[in-house]
Amino acid sequence: MLERQYLVCYDISDNKKRTRFFEHLKDLGLEPVQKSVMWGFLRPADVKALQVYGRKELEKPDDRLIITPVRFDNLSPDSLQGYLAPFHSEPRSHAVL
Repeated sequence: MLERQYLVCYDISDNKKRTRFFEHLKDLGLEPVQKSVMWGFLRPADVKALQVYGRKELEKPDDRLIITPVRFDNLSPDSLQGYLAPFHSEPRSHAVL
């Protein structure tokens, strides 16, 4: 499988940029799991593009971005508390237009 689970955490001080960044992550298919934390499946090309986008958008010295591969499918229920539904273990299907 080319897609892997990723956790993307960001801290962007400018409200407009933070909202734009959030929308960009949603467009990539990521889901919010906490404030300024998104999770989902990404292809290697999406990760590279997100790194480039982050370098362009995060201009202020106090802006931060973490993009890291994760695996939530093997965690116990006690490790993910407060979530209504478990994280998906497989990527959702994508429509090709």
